[in-house]
Amino acid sequence: MRQFNAGMLGLGDPGLTLDGEPLGKGVTKWTFECPASCMKRHLGGTKKKNKKKKNKKNTTTTAITVFAQILHMHSAGKRMSASQIRGGKVIKEAYTDYYDYRAAGSVPVRQPVVPYDILPGDSFRISCYYEDLDNSVIFGRSFRDEMCISFVWYYPEIQSFIGTCGANNDFDPDCDGPYSVTSLVDTNEMGRIFGSELDTCLDKTKNDEESGTF
Repeated sequence: MRQFNAGMLGLGDPGLTLDGEPLGKGVTKWTFECPASCMKRHLGGTKKKNKKKKNKKNTTTTAITVFAQILHMHSAGKRMSASQIRGGKVIKEAYTDYYDYRAAGSVPVRQPVVPYDILPGDSFRISCYYEDLDNSVIFGRSFRDEMCISFVWYYPEIQSFIGTCGANNDFDPDCDGPYSVTSLVDTNEMGRIFGSELDTCLDKTKNDEESGTF
C-alpha cells in the first residue's frame, strides 16, 4: 500500500473562464497569477525528514512535493513558462521555449529540479505566448481554440482542496488571481532561452515519413 495519494493542481486558467475571449491580433503574452493566499490557506502539516543533520528527530514542515508538471496550450501557442515565487523572488521557472501542439500538450518541461516543494505563501505566475496573425482565435474548449494551463502533480493529496488557482476562481476566492494581456512586436520578444530542439526532432520525423524510412 502506497504511503501517499497524489493530487493535481491546475494553474493559469484551469476553469476555462476566458471562454470566448479573443487572443488578440499578432503576438501576445497572457499572464495569470496564483496568489500567495491560496497556498497559505490549503497547505498544512506534512512531515519531512531533515537530511542534513544526523541523529535528529523528524521536523514538521508544511509542504507538498511536486513530481511532474505539464504546460498546456493549443496550436496558436508558441512559448509557455511557469514561475514559482517565494518571498517576492522567482525561485524556479519551468518553461517550454518552442511549444508545439503536435506533441499533444506533453512537451517536456525544462526546469532545474524535479521533484520540488511548494510551501505556504508560495505564489505562481503562468505566462502563455501566442501568435494569431488573422485575429481569429479565441479561448475555449475546442482544439481550434486556446488554453493556458499548467498541470502540476503532487503528494500528499490535499482532499479539501479543489486544486485550481488562477483566473476568475469563484469557487475558491483565496485562489482567485488577476490576469493580463500584453501585445508584443514579434516572437523575438518572447524571451526564449534555448534553440528549437523540438522542431528539429519533428522535422526529422516528417522527412523520414516522406522518404519511407519511418
